[in-house]
Amino acid sequence: MKKQGRLQEKPDCIEEQFKETFEKGFYNALSNMVNSNEKCRQYVAQFNGQIHRLYLSEIYYLESYQRKTSVVTSYGKIRVMSRLDEEEQHLPSSEFIRVNRHNIINMEHIKTVYHDNIIMENGEIVYISRTKKKAFLEVYMEYLKERGLILQI
Repeated sequence: MKKQGRLQEKPDCIEEQFKETFEKGFYNALSNMVNSNEKCRQYVAQFNGQIHRLYLSEIYYLESYQRKTSVVTSYGKIRVMSRLDEEEQHLPSSEFIRVNRHNIINMEHIKTVYHDNIIMENGEIVYISRTKKKAFLEVYMEYLKERGLILQI
């Protein structure tokens, strides 16, 4: 009798494992599809009569000094002819956040947050202002949770 009980439990166990594996696989496939779609979204910048089309995933951050705005990418810096707050309106707030008066960063490219500094994947350090630090940390933690990059306790 005990052997029959064990034999009956195995199909249920296998069925649940299959169901769990299928659900995880489906979720991962859907997640990959969404992520690949997000990487295809583009940003258009214009300077000196040239139009630059960039994928949002290529942008590390935007910076503004002496009324000149630059887009820092994996290829280098591209100057644009508009103010930083104008460019901020064209970027998705779910991925980009202003961390001080001079910088808007792409959260996808954050390597480390240490005290008042953000170390980007390209090695550059961006300062977080005291007035924006709390809001940045809340938004960044939510960003990580939504993408499954942080464990919820």
